[in-house]
Amino acid sequence: MRDFDPGLKSRIREAFEKPVTLWVKITPTGFLLEGEDSPIRDLEGRVIRVQLVRKLFRRGALLCHSADGIRARNGTLCAHCLHPLCKPQLRIHLASPTLRCLLDLSGRSADNFLALEAQFEAEKLDLVDQVLRLTVADRGKWGEVRFDRVGGGP
Repeated sequence: MRDFDPGLKSRIREAFEKPVTLWVKITPTGFLLEGEDSPIRDLEGRVIRVQLVRKLFRRGALLCHSADGIRARNGTLCAHCLHPLCKPQLRIHLASPTLRCLLDLSGRSADNFLALEAQFEAEKLDLVDQVLRLTVADRGKWGEVRFDRVGGGP
């Protein structure tokens, strides 16, 4: 039996390694990856999953959270609560070869993503096939995420 090339063995192992998953905070100056002290200017990858979440903040603290936009952690149905300060957000899972980034988008950032998704639908393109670059526009106290297509397609 013939031995494998050591480089091939390494590539095979790498192909089956689980990517590291990091939460990403959006700041006016960029993306702050979990465990890091300074934000980075951009992120690049493919959006592999999008989900609706809902969050209710009071005095800067998370008071209530729904991971599916339907039922809160405490069991309350969002449709029954309808608290006026509870805000919907889009959680996107951005995948690169070695990282999976989780970002929660609200307001204009979510609108920017939904517009891009609609554009891809109009062009009959699958979102997961598109490589995107995410950047942040400084809006003073908050950052607006912008999306640009950098490649893609099978």
